[in-house]
Amino acid sequence: MMRRVDWRAIAIVSALVLPVCFFIPLQIFLNNIIEFSVSFAPLFLLFLLLSSGLIAVLYLAAGKLSSHIFLASVTFLSAVAFIESRIFFGLARHGPFDGNLIDWEPLSTLSYVELTVILAIAILIAVFRHRQELFYSISLFILLFHGIGFLHATITKLDVIQQSAGSDEGGSPYFSDFYRLSRERNVIHIVPDGTQGALMYEILASDFDRYSEVFDGFTFFSRATGRYPRTFASIAFFMTGRGPDPETDFVPSLPFTREYNRTLLNEHSLVNTLAAHDFKAFGYQVNNRYCVGRYTACAAGDIFHGRTINSGKAAHTGRTGLDLLDISLFQVTPVLIRRYIHNDERWFLSQLLTRTRTYSAIFDLFLENMTTDERPGSYNYFHVAGGHGPVLFGENCNYVGTRKQNYENIRAQVTCSLLQLERLVQKLKQLGIYDETMIILHSDHGSPQLTASLNSVGGRVILPHVSGLANPAILVKLPKMRGPLRFSRAPVSIGDVPATINGAFGLDGEFPGIPMFSLNETSERERVFLWYDLEQGGPAENDLEALPKVVRYRIRGDLFSREGWILPSPSHLEEAPAALTMDHPRFSRFALGFSKLENHSRPARWVEGALARAYLSFPTEGRAQLVFDTYTTPKITGQSMEVSVNNLIVAKLDEQDLAGSKRHVIPLPHDLPRRKVNVIEFAMGKAAKIGNDSRLLSVIFTYVGLEPLE
Repeated sequence: MMRRVDWRAIAIVSALVLPVCFFIPLQIFLNNIIEFSVSFAPLFLLFLLLSSGLIAVLYLAAGKLSSHIFLASVTFLSAVAFIESRIFFGLARHGPFDGNLIDWEPLSTLSYVELTVILAIAILIAVFRHRQELFYSISLFILLFHGIGFLHATITKLDVIQQSAGSDEGGSPYFSDFYRLSRERNVIHIVPDGTQGALMYEILASDFDRYSEVFDGFTFFSRATGRYPRTFASIAFFMTGRGPDPETDFVPSLPFTREYNRTLLNEHSLVNTLAAHDFKAFGYQVNNRYCVGRYTACAAGDIFHGRTINSGKAAHTGRTGLDLLDISLFQVTPVLIRRYIHNDERWFLSQLLTRTRTYSAIFDLFLENMTTDERPGSYNYFHVAGGHGPVLFGENCNYVGTRKQNYENIRAQVTCSLLQLERLVQKLKQLGIYDETMIILHSDHGSPQLTASLNSVGGRVILPHVSGLANPAILVKLPKMRGPLRFSRAPVSIGDVPATINGAFGLDGEFPGIPMFSLNETSERERVFLWYDLEQGGPAENDLEALPKVVRYRIRGDLFSREGWILPSPSHLEEAPAALTMDHPRFSRFALGFSKLENHSRPARWVEGALARAYLSFPTEGRAQLVFDTYTTPKITGQSMEVSVNNLIVAKLDEQDLAGSKRHVIPLPHDLPRRKVNVIEFAMGKAAKIGNDSRLLSVIFTYVGLEPLE
């Protein structure tokens, strides 16, 4: 037994315990702090106490057992955890960080490499099992490495930590007030992520008699459209009715997206208008970096993965601690063990202590605790899983574990969404405020799995999976509205949400959309859907130089009719569905875009360089005009662009010309020389600074074309 404190032994056991139970879980928290609803201080204390206790237990065990063998074993585990977390986990980044199903088979090769490295470490530790000085040195290195990383993460997040500490509930949305609704005016805004309108229509129609009675006063818009196939720009669109061209979720980690969302949501949001008319506004996970409004909200991990949420502060802190420890263990263990820790989203520690899983825990708590008071108005926003993956819940909202993202499984989870809406309707009627409440349920975008009845629609013009993604579900009940469930084929859009809510309560907000109930099936209207495919040859998420091809579709009439989709092609290119010819050695195919720089390996939308070029053909007859659509980040000053065609300058644009989303139409001179391949050049002005990011003028081009002058 050790007669006095052996600091080397303490360092050796600390090198195993502190990374796994202190440094890594807290760094995960700090790197994703805006996604959590507890503050830093209680978690710090929780992990500090846990680590101290485990260090003490292991230190005492070292004194009871054969010290050199025990410490050698601890060093072996520390080294394996270090190698896994710093090397192998980065090669197989998956699971809790992207919300997708994990395909374990491709990781099998990595597991063989891991086992080889682990075997080598085991042999070395066995050979040097008596060298406590060596183990001490290894442990100090591990502690120093993790300590520096943790210190850096803490310093860079000090402002966010302080904001979190200033709230009674950490980062969580003021639960006690969140549950209270007005006896006069309420808006309950539910966004089931990725739920396709055609799929929800099929569910409602398959059991119409029951749903017609349940959804008293609701109207389902079966031909609704979205604007983007991804979430974050869609949120800005349905919260404001506005949207840039194209979608800004391409590289979501960049200041570009954050600056856009911050400007749009803070200045033009529906919630700002409601708050100005005395609505108390609440949105779960209010601090999400992609939805930086005072009240606006995005999807959160607790909602997507059905984690249990408890309004008690201590219980919620403990639950968050277990979640972080699960991910920490997932990160530091080999793939073979990692699979069992992940446990098909049931996890390891969390599953041992609690088996409560609900489709949307925050929504369940809302229904359970809902009360009324005399406030002038209330607005509650929920962003829930809907038809989005991972698919975890059956049609009765029972947790079934991760399942394939196919039509049948998605349909079951969307049925669960309707079941929760049904419970909401019943609760509002029990409280006597159903007539005073507007309920609007809509998704941010659809999904590619079209229903069987529509899957044959398509052809040269539009593919079925594109129309599926363009079709979000929209189900609305206005205040005072009663009667059987109605179906409408009106050409509505999720961009009409602010205008619809604004009109329902007679507010004075200004939104570019149209109130949905003022439209009918015969209403003439053009809607835009911006399609891009990150899965087919697109760049990585952090690729700053190129973006995938964007196609700007215009939709008139029936979303599921081939004739309703209008291709974005100039009239002189009848057979080119993507509109522009790019006659360049590296760009020999049709594309709706142009090269960023000549050394680019694929067509790019986003220009950050000093010069961009497009290679286009003139119309065959008559005069021509250069037409191009641009979007630049807000609040950029002192920038400019010079436009030339075949070396002749045709326009100079300043910051006012470029601000926001603009279409530029430039008639070209009579005497402009025309070539077989005409070079259009966009020369960028001086560098600008967005946050801490300095760059040349950033422009997204959604369209560039040489068209007949009308």
